[in-house]
Amino acid sequence: MNYIFKLVLLFIITACSTDKIPETEITRKQQERTNYSYDQYLEILGKRKMKQSVVLLLPLTGTNAKLGKNILQAAIIANRDPNLDIYPINTNDFPEEINIDNFPNLKAVIGPVFFSEVHRFATIFQSVPIFSLSNNENLNNGHIYACGLSPQEELRTIFSYCKQNKINSMELLLPKGIYYDNIANIIQLIGEKYGFDEDSINLVRYNNISEEEITEFLKNCGKKSIFICEPIIKNIKNINIPVFSLSSIVLSYPSKWDGVKFAYIDSKEKRNFVEKYFHIFNEQPTIISLVTADIIKLINAKPNENFLTKCIEFEGLLGTFELKKDKGLNRNLHIFTINNGEKQDIELMEEDIL
Repeated sequence: MNYIFKLVLLFIITACSTDKIPETEITRKQQERTNYSYDQYLEILGKRKMKQSVVLLLPLTGTNAKLGKNILQAAIIANRDPNLDIYPINTNDFPEEINIDNFPNLKAVIGPVFFSEVHRFATIFQSVPIFSLSNNENLNNGHIYACGLSPQEELRTIFSYCKQNKINSMELLLPKGIYYDNIANIIQLIGEKYGFDEDSINLVRYNNISEEEITEFLKNCGKKSIFICEPIIKNIKNINIPVFSLSSIVLSYPSKWDGVKFAYIDSKEKRNFVEKYFHIFNEQPTIISLVTADIIKLINAKPNENFLTKCIEFEGLLGTFELKKDKGLNRNLHIFTINNGEKQDIELMEEDIL
């Protein structure tokens, strides 16, 4: 049988908080690679019994290995508890023999990244919370929490903003395709909950759209807001109604989205974490990595909480969030805009004006 089990970091790194290890030492050790046979791995686990441990399910080989490494690095920096062990497990090379009993004092599982992998591991780790890094809210059930920043979270924030500002209709200008079909369905379902009926939301689909067609569309637009997923509207700032989109789309190329509005969160703590991360690893953390850091920080701050029975509120890098069984993780997002290529919190801008 093939018992080769690959880990990205030496276990000594994941057993310690970054308070105990100089940053130069983290930089050096995170580059090391160690292979353990399965038997050696179990022997190490048996000797290392910290007060608590978490399992981190990541793609550490294959096409998504870079993402897995980025997430793991965020977990290392976020962990400030020397009594918390973090066990990184490669979801692309997962020994069938491993079970929940192999992990001493297991508090939680973080991951996996992808929706399709979750139920595979849910049967192994049935008695502890699984903080999936997927943003698919269909996962929220029992001990499984979808923790990724989801379109639903963003759209609830957008519609709440519309309601507060008496914006009661929306034009959806979306490309044709399955992904955009799903976005349109989500928008319509969430819109209904905020008082947007069928007549309030109009859906326009396109394959290719010219500047002339966009000009004609804007001229005849009878709604009080627009939602787009491509930067097809030039000079959004000059339009007298708000134009909305999703943060993952806008922030991938912000210079093309001046004037657009979207739901997001930013904080001094997040900026400090990103700066520290870049200083150590010379790359930016992904949004999934920041989600992972928040979960690690939550476990550090509330080591005695039973996440399966209590509703938890916590202030993280990505803002205040609520963790609730069967409801997943819900964040308190703000409405941002892009101004000269930089994101700005509209709420803070309005406070400055007042």
